[in-house]
Amino acid sequence: MRCSPGSNRWRLGAAFLCPLVLLPLALLPLARGSRENRVRQACNTCRGITERFSQGLSDTAKKNFGGGNTAWEEKTLSKYETSEIRLVEIIENLCDGSNFECNNMVEEHEELIETWWFKWKKKYPDLFNWLCIETIEVCCPSGTYGQDCLGKQ
Repeated sequence: MRCSPGSNRWRLGAAFLCPLVLLPLALLPLARGSRENRVRQACNTCRGITERFSQGLSDTAKKNFGGGNTAWEEKTLSKYETSEIRLVEIIENLCDGSNFECNNMVEEHEELIETWWFKWKKKYPDLFNWLCIETIEVCCPSGTYGQDCLGKQ
């Protein structure tokens, strides 16, 4: 038995394969929509992280190393204001324990946050702009939108 366009075997094969070929094409708009949703979710997550980071800066603004001898601590250990200890305290409180997206993003980009803290904080004081827009590119600058951050028309 031959498998040519006129044979029963070909018709049976085409009937079986046709849905397999067309199904991914039918789902393409859904995949595009879910990609847009993932991008929007990533931006919202990043925005939330940077907002909680700013809140952490406020919450720890008047703290010190807590050893009782602040002058010695700052002379010996550096200033608490720019210390790794303060950074760790802030990072530990960026996400709720059950927020997978937040925890995943912080874990994935923790080194970038550390780099910003120690090297770029003075030059780029806006963590949201530096991290979410310029560095990991999950958000668009104000006045733009979409995957390519196009300007509004």
